[in-house]
Amino acid sequence: MSTNQQPSQGTEGDTPTGFLLAAGSRLRLQRAGSTKKATAEVVGYGGRGVHAYIILRSGHGEDDSALTALDLRADDTLLVRCLYDGIIYGFRTTITRLLTEPDYLLFVLYPHTVEQVSVRQYPRLPCALPCDIDLAGAAQQALMLDISAAGCGLAGQVASKDEAPAAGSPITVQLPLPGTQPPVSLTGELCRIGVEASRWEGGVRFDAEQEALFEQLRRYLSLRARH
Repeated sequence: MSTNQQPSQGTEGDTPTGFLLAAGSRLRLQRAGSTKKATAEVVGYGGRGVHAYIILRSGHGEDDSALTALDLRADDTLLVRCLYDGIIYGFRTTITRLLTEPDYLLFVLYPHTVEQVSVRQYPRLPCALPCDIDLAGAAQQALMLDISAAGCGLAGQVASKDEAPAAGSPITVQLPLPGTQPPVSLTGELCRIGVEASRWEGGVRFDAEQEALFEQLRRYLSLRARH
């Protein structure tokens, strides 16, 4: 299972913010001014203070096509995000160097400012609702375990750990609800994934907040619990 390691505090003077990303941490990259996104993995870091930098490569299990599709150049500004334990860490950085041979590697500056947003600031509603999902182009059935205005938890079946969906994958959830046709369609990103035997569980961050849907489900589940 591939998961993000926890961002930590470095020793004073190591980085501009004291914010460290362990090797193996998975990040979502987006070039400023573009809507395209790709997953990258931290290879390592170097330098100190204002000269500190992070080395990135394509995310584990992915080829370089996703990163190269961003059409990156030295001096480009990147929007970088990672999720750990319900907190999204985000920052802007600049590409200082780009290597294409023998591996596609990005060298980016350590951020001077890191923003944190808790995706758990929204109340979560436990549920067990069958749904259909399209995960990176592959359709399958799943079970919605909980939902908030910002995201939901899902579970599904997988033949082996190697076939489990990857964090960072785009996802569309089709949720049938009584009196609603067609099913409610929710788009987002798979933020985390865990695999146990033939079952996977993951968290989804919606592209847009779903406050009205959350209230609709809250009323529906409350009524169902009374019967």
